[in-house]
Formats: sequence, structure tokens, C-alpha cells
Amino acid sequence: NGGLAPGWFLDRILIEDVNTHHIYEFPCNRWLAKDEDDKQIARLLFPKAATEGKSFFILGEKKN
Repeated sequence: NGGLAPGWFLDRILIEDVNTHHIYEFPCNRWLAKDEDDKQIARLLFPKAATEGKSFFILGEKKN
């Protein structure tokens, strides 16, 4: 969280299943920033539409 504008506004994440070409949308509409909104840089997102019992695990890497 450094530099001129370190925060990110996350509108949504789109994930495409490469086998079925189905696109899953995970809306957020929140800031990922230590100086905006609720000052959080991690979010728990849920798919917009039913996913037929599928589970999603999206892992990020924290960089120093």
C-alpha cells in the first residue's frame, strides 16, 4: 500500500471455466485500500448466480 494511489476499487471478478466456457461473476463493488471505505485489503466474494454446487478457491499472494 504505497505510492501515489495504492488503493484499488474492485468492481467484480470474472472467472471462465475453460472446459464449458461458462463465466462466473463475483461482484464486489468495494475498495481494496487501507485509506478508503472500511480500510480492508481482502474481501470474501460470492458468485452472482447459482453455481450448481461448485466450489471456488481463489488464492492470492501477499507481497512485501
